[in-house]
Amino acid sequence: MIVLGNLGHVLARNTIKRILREHGLEPAPLRGRRMPWATFLKAHLGSISATDFFTVEVLTLGGLVRYFVLFVIDIETRRVQIAGIVRQPHGAWMKQIARNLTDNVDGFLVGKRYLIHDRDPLFTDEFRELLRAAGVNCLKLPAHSPNLNAFAERFVLSIKSECLDKLVLLGERHLRLAITEFIEHYHLERHHQGLDNQLITLPPLAPTTAMDPLIRTFAKNVRALRLSQKVTQKKLALRARITTSYLSMLERGLLSPHRYQQSRRWLAP
Repeated sequence: MIVLGNLGHVLARNTIKRILREHGLEPAPLRGRRMPWATFLKAHLGSISATDFFTVEVLTLGGLVRYFVLFVIDIETRRVQIAGIVRQPHGAWMKQIARNLTDNVDGFLVGKRYLIHDRDPLFTDEFRELLRAAGVNCLKLPAHSPNLNAFAERFVLSIKSECLDKLVLLGERHLRLAITEFIEHYHLERHHQGLDNQLITLPPLAPTTAMDPLIRTFAKNVRALRLSQKVTQKKLALRARITTSYLSMLERGLLSPHRYQQSRRWLAP
């Protein structure tokens, strides 16, 4: 306020108060003594993630089996990665998860400074130490404080109420498929109020009204392949042309990577 006065600007006390409040700042005497949790999250958006477990009951030949699902969520973008699915988590498994999350190439926590988690004993000292060595500080939340990990809790509510609670899951493979499909929907199709009703990831560009020649050729080859009953040289050539079309569509953003992986299974001889 004194500096602005030296520059010829006069500001009222209420103006200063409003500016501090809009930016989540305490008055000067209290600023260094405490920081509200919401202010901490806002100040560290982009460098803070949260993690948690949730459990799912799966029907198998041996009866009901409980699986543990560990996920990590980026608080700023709301992106989610399923870190692992296992029947019974243990220390060695958690250490491998920590290595995966901090991998220099595609680790989810690369560039992050903080990871929020609860006091679950599964978050072992070895797990925390591996993250700390990669530059990620673990913030252990107080007991009985789910509101402090609200973003992770909200994701658990979403995946259970919108997907898992509506299915009778038959085996681990079914569980993994259901979670994978929901994650794709969560990123590409689901609007998020916390992001001003925007999508997390923009979907591939839709084809124009006039059908793209690449798509027209692709559809023609697919129809011919389905009509062909025997494994002939013609059918093998069709498979090769369709695979080439898939790769071209993937390059141009007309096809999502997940759909491409599904097509590879369909095109397998």
